[in-house]
Amino acid sequence: MPCYWLGSREGMQILQSKGAVSSTLLICPTPIPTPAPALLVARGLHGQQPPAGFGMREPTLMKELTFSSNIGQHDLDTKSKQIQQWIEKKYQVQITIKKGKNVDEPEEKTEAIFNQILQTMPGIATFSSRPQAVKGGKAWMCVLRHLSKKEEKAYKETQKTRERDILNKENGNDRVSNVPQ
Repeated sequence: MPCYWLGSREGMQILQSKGAVSSTLLICPTPIPTPAPALLVARGLHGQQPPAGFGMREPTLMKELTFSSNIGQHDLDTKSKQIQQWIEKKYQVQITIKKGKNVDEPEEKTEAIFNQILQTMPGIATFSSRPQAVKGGKAWMCVLRHLSKKEEKAYKETQKTRERDILNKENGNDRVSNVPQ
C-alpha cells in the first residue's frame, strides 16, 4: 500500500475535512521523495556530451584602476606593470585617468598616457574600448583586454615579416615590405 506524506495536518483533521469515517488513513512519519521531472538539456536529448565550448563561456573578469593625469613616470611604470599582470591573467582592465583640478590639459596628453600604457604590452593587450571622455570631460576612460588567439597569431606573423625585412635590408636585398612601419 502506498504511503503519502500529508504534511503537518493531523490525521483527524484530514478525516473530518473529507467527511469520510470509514476510510483508512496511513500517516508516515517522514516525507517520501517523489521523482521530480528531469530537465531536458542537450546532453539528455541526444545521450551525448555537448560540443566543446557549448555554453561554457567564462565570465569576463574586470579590474578597475583610477589615477590622476599628472602621474609621475615611476608611478606610471608601476601601474603599467600591474595592468600587464592582470592582462596576462585574462582580466579586462578599466583605466580611468582624472584630469588635475586646476590643470587645463589637452586630450592628446591623456590619450598619450593610454597609448604609453598599451605600448608596454606589445603582443599582449589591445583596447576593448577606445579612450573616451566621462564625467562631463573631467576624466577619460578606456578598457584594455588580452589579445585573442587569432590576434596573437596575426601579431606574431607581422613580427616575423618585419624581422625578415630587416635582415633583407642588412643583407642588401631591398624589396618592398607589405608590413606598415
